[in-house]
Amino acid sequence: MSMCQVKHRLTIIAFLLLSVMVLTLFGFTVFEAWTAHWLGGVLTSLILVGVLFAVYHEGKSVFSAQPQVEPLRQSALEVLSVLIGGLVSYTLAHDVGLGPVVAASLVGIIAHLVVPRLSAAVYAGAFVGMTSDLLLLTHTEVLLASLTSGIVYTLTRPLFPGVGGKLGTIALIGTTLISLSLQRIFLIAPLPDFQTSLEILIIALIATPLTFYLGAVHGNGPVLASGVVGMISGLVLHVIYPEMGTNLAVVAICASFAGMSSRERLPNLGMVMLVALFTSVVFIFSTPHLGGAGGKLGTIAFGSVLAAVGFRRIFRGKGKTPASQ
Repeated sequence: MSMCQVKHRLTIIAFLLLSVMVLTLFGFTVFEAWTAHWLGGVLTSLILVGVLFAVYHEGKSVFSAQPQVEPLRQSALEVLSVLIGGLVSYTLAHDVGLGPVVAASLVGIIAHLVVPRLSAAVYAGAFVGMTSDLLLLTHTEVLLASLTSGIVYTLTRPLFPGVGGKLGTIALIGTTLISLSLQRIFLIAPLPDFQTSLEILIIALIATPLTFYLGAVHGNGPVLASGVVGMISGLVLHVIYPEMGTNLAVVAICASFAGMSSRERLPNLGMVMLVALFTSVVFIFSTPHLGGAGGKLGTIAFGSVLAAVGFRRIFRGKGKTPASQ
């Protein structure tokens, strides 16, 4: 078997891992939504349909594509970058006490400034580092989760180009696999009340387009744009809202991941706002599931962007898969 054939099979496995991860979270979300309220059930079910449609069309190109074998040195650098991002982010969040939002944002900003070509890999690792220290207890466990995510990162680089939130989904694969192998129990939180849900919606409707504008429209790149939005949210919202600010900062950085999408994927403001709406809805109803796992926020964003892309395909029949960025 040639190296290209091996790479092709590994790419298909990586595609299935990404797809199963996002569909699992969104499946839990739909179940939770129907249990809570019929309107939430309808909305999340429609979102899931969009995700399924997008995954199906992306999969067709993956199964027929001719993969290129990347230099081993490049893949090793990417894995190392994910490892560094995970360990530094976890240390800043839990040992230094910055909290996961500020820690991950800081790591992303520094990576963009210092190693821009590897900033996406570092940022993916930073999402692993956002994991609760009640789920991954030691730096060794974070290292294992980061290593797993780093391997997945190298395999999934050409997949779902321009779809914001993919880095988080990569991180969730690593954190979930290691947490389950260690027999850890995910944190459980109740669904937010109506007032909190409204605040979540408002924050998402601000953070997603702001990130998209800074990154895709203004040309600063997705990592820096998301890092800046996350950093501002983490530093400011808890001052404005002493009781809910920390949780709203989590919403903001989640929505910023959706805004990391390319202009090919989200060609107009209407699509961006639709993604923001989807992100807020899924964030609300996924609250009880996979709590504490780094990468969950990005997976919410990833599926929300896919849902919007899927509906665009359904209603317009447009949107060829853009070239990898």
